[in-house]
Amino acid sequence: MKDMKKLIAALLVLALALALNGAALASCQFSKGTRVEFKRNAAAYFDHYNCEKSDTVVRKGSIAVVRRTYGDNWVELYLNAGDESKTAWFKTSNLKKTCKVVEIEAGSRSWEVYVFVCYAKGGENGSDTYMGPYNDSGKWFDDGGYRISENCYKRVKATGNVWMHKEPSLNRQYKTALRKNDKVSYRRKWALDDRLVPFYGIRYRGKCLWVSAQYTKLVK
Repeated sequence: MKDMKKLIAALLVLALALALNGAALASCQFSKGTRVEFKRNAAAYFDHYNCEKSDTVVRKGSIAVVRRTYGDNWVELYLNAGDESKTAWFKTSNLKKTCKVVEIEAGSRSWEVYVFVCYAKGGENGSDTYMGPYNDSGKWFDDGGYRISENCYKRVKATGNVWMHKEPSLNRQYKTALRKNDKVSYRRKWALDDRLVPFYGIRYRGKCLWVSAQYTKLVK
């Protein structure tokens, strides 16, 4: 009977050790260079020491790359493929590994992007102008032109709440947002920021501004 008790105790200890080891392996799933996808909208933190939350929230479905880790619960992510200085800390519970590639289209050209972050809130200064501005007229890219829409598209419609900017990037926010279903005049100008997100040139109350194509679309 004593031997049986010893055996049961040993098996319980072994089972606990295996369970703890398995949990550790499961939680340590991220490492430097791992590509991750946001499972839900997630707040960005300035650091992992004081858990100081920023005003920025990354949108569900965004893709980023791990710069470094802290324990099992925190990772610092690169948020912009064109600027390695743009990083933030996130809780690993909001992330999962991914091999997903995002395809960005502008007219007849397209690019495959391995880091593609959009924001549900904040994100100011999260990108710079990369290509353009271009006039949305003339021929298509394949013919040496820069057209991304048909001539009949004269307005931009907001598909969600979207901030307006003074340049085609997340810099120089205008501090006023279009609301879902708002329509404004399209200036037939467009550009790409360094995330390869298209921006449309608009006219709003006499001002020449820009909005992200992630929360808008061109309409007649």
